[in-house]
Amino acid sequence: MNNEKKIKKYGLRYEYLVLELQEVQEQLVEYKTQFNLYIIELEKQHDIQIFNRAHMDKPHTKVRETDDHDNVVIDKKRDNSQDQVFKDLYGQIARRTHPDKTGDDPDMSRMFRHATKAKNENDLMTIMKMCDTLDIPVPELGDNHIKTLEKSIKKIQDKINGLKNQDAYVWGVADGKIRSRIEANILKTFKK
Repeated sequence: MNNEKKIKKYGLRYEYLVLELQEVQEQLVEYKTQFNLYIIELEKQHDIQIFNRAHMDKPHTKVRETDDHDNVVIDKKRDNSQDQVFKDLYGQIARRTHPDKTGDDPDMSRMFRHATKAKNENDLMTIMKMCDTLDIPVPELGDNHIKTLEKSIKKIQDKINGLKNQDAYVWGVADGKIRSRIEANILKTFKK
C-alpha cells in the first residue's frame, strides 16, 4: 500500500478514535457519578469506609474553567528533533492563526493553541487536519511520517484503554452478574 493510501486510512482511523475517546470520556463522567453513589450506599449498608472523607469536609472552591490549550508554548527539545516538513506545516498554521495576526478572533487563537499543543505532542495527524481546514497544501510524506501517524493512533488507543480500565468504567458497562462480583471483591477488601 502506498503512503497516500496509508495516510488516508490512518486519517479515518484517527478520526474514529478521537470520536471514541470523546464518547468514553463522556460515559466515564456519568459512570463515575453512578459508581460513587453506589460506593457510598455500600458504605452505609455494610458500615465500612471506602472513601477517604478528610478532603471532603473542606469547602469547595470554584476552579476557573479554561480552554484546554491555554498557555501553550513550544517544547524546544521536541522542536529540535522534528523534521522540516512538520516544522514547515506548523509554521504555516502559526502564521495564519497567531493572535498577533488575527487580533481578537477567538477561533483562530484557539486553533493556534491547538496547533502548538499538537506540535509539542508530535501529533502530525492534527497538524495535517488543520492544514486541510486552512487550505495549506501538505507535501508528500515519507515512511518516517507514517510511523509518526502510527504512534499518534497508538497513543489515542492507549488513552481509551486506560479510561476503559478505570473501576468506574468497568462497573458502568458491567451486567448484573459482573457487578455482583465487583461488589463481593469490594466487600472482601474493605469489610473488617
